[in-house]
Amino acid sequence: MPKNADRSNQTKDRKKKPVTRNYLFNAGGYYLQRYSSSEANFRNVLLRKTRRRDNSDTTEEEINAWIDDVCESYCRMGAIDDAAYAENKVLSLRRNGKSRAWIANTLRSKGVAEELVARAFEAHEAMNDEDDEWNAAVQFAKRKAFGPFSRACLQGATEDPAVSAKIRNRQLASFARAGFQFSQARKILDAKDPDDLIDQ
Repeated sequence: MPKNADRSNQTKDRKKKPVTRNYLFNAGGYYLQRYSSSEANFRNVLLRKTRRRDNSDTTEEEINAWIDDVCESYCRMGAIDDAAYAENKVLSLRRNGKSRAWIANTLRSKGVAEELVARAFEAHEAMNDEDDEWNAAVQFAKRKAFGPFSRACLQGATEDPAVSAKIRNRQLASFARAGFQFSQARKILDAKDPDDLIDQ
């Protein structure tokens, strides 16, 4: 029998460690040292961790009570704060050229309340005099090398009109999927030079 097969059988035969409240607390703390998280997402992380352990001696109610307790502990310590999490995500994702719609959907998928999502956008917009959505769209185009940021445009090369039309349509579709308005996408793609996008 191959050595790898023996190792595989040994792994299968190895007894899983039991789920305990201390395990969930320690595993949760290690996760929060590496990642920021909403409370709902953190609960899902802990739930997934219980499935990797032996929970034959515990009930679902007991595990849920432990998860509630661990979440409450980290919320009290300030390690989990949905409002701060939402504000930080809005800030970082705006810098990465994400649209308001994309960011809002991402936060909702992490279980952040609608009220906190709206408040995070309000706080971010209050600190910025510029048009956040426009700047994010420009940043998105720059990251994707669309429109005036494309290699051909930056090098002053001419393209076949038919090819250019196909590329433009694909880029417009990409803007739409990212949650940006058609009017903004069109204005960016119509620009001949990146400097034309300043102070729009």
